[in-house]
Amino acid sequence: MDTSGGYWFELCPRCGEYGRLLIVHDVQCDRFYLKCEEYQHGFPDPHRIASLADGFTTLQKPALTRPPSSLRLADIEAIDTNGWREFAKHFDADAS
Repeated sequence: MDTSGGYWFELCPRCGEYGRLLIVHDVQCDRFYLKCEEYQHGFPDPHRIASLADGFTTLQKPALTRPPSSLRLADIEAIDTNGWREFAKHFDADAS
């Protein structure tokens, strides 16, 4: 995955707030989701992160994720274009 820094939403409710929910862009299918940097849990709908059943483990569902070469930390232009600006609450130049 591209690691040039990234935007993130909030701390992950799944892992007890050890990891941040990074905004990831799957460029192969042009889809966005939130991904916990600590435990690799994904949330396709930012409005439903409190419902842990709506998430998925990014390492165990290949149909929902792609090879690392197609995943990018979303840049602000893509975030704006896809209507995810309200979820880009923080930026970290060292995010991975």
